Amino acid sequence: MICFEHEDRQAVGLCRACNKGLCAKCAVDHDYGLSCSGDCETEARLVQQQILQNRKSLRTGRQSLYLWPVIFLFMGGSMLVSELLRRGPVLNWATIFGGGLSLFALYMFFINRKWGQVMDASEADE
Repeated sequence: MICFEHEDRQAVGLCRACNKGLCAKCAVDHDYGLSCSGDCETEARLVQQQILQNRKSLRTGRQSLYLWPVIFLFMGGSMLVSELLRRGPVLNWATIFGGGLSLFALYMFFINRKWGQVMDASEADE
């Protein structure tokens, strides 16, 4: 690969912001990647800040991974139990809705469990 600015030099890497080839003279090292000097330096810093913020958000989201499934399961289960204890017609809107919420909670639980495993694998790669 050839440097974008100096066609007689080999590139040592790509700019993190514009993806152009950079030689050792053009490259600005940020410890997390290279960039061109000038506007690309600012852009590369912003990209790195976004990556760090996303990692922080993922860790925070991990803490509440099963909160909504538990809430929906509680709501659906409460509706089912209260309607079944009432000894009215077994199949009415409350039992259907409560059963639907309970099924949705189980679906969310398994989806979030799979997502948690993906997050664990990505954290192990770092």
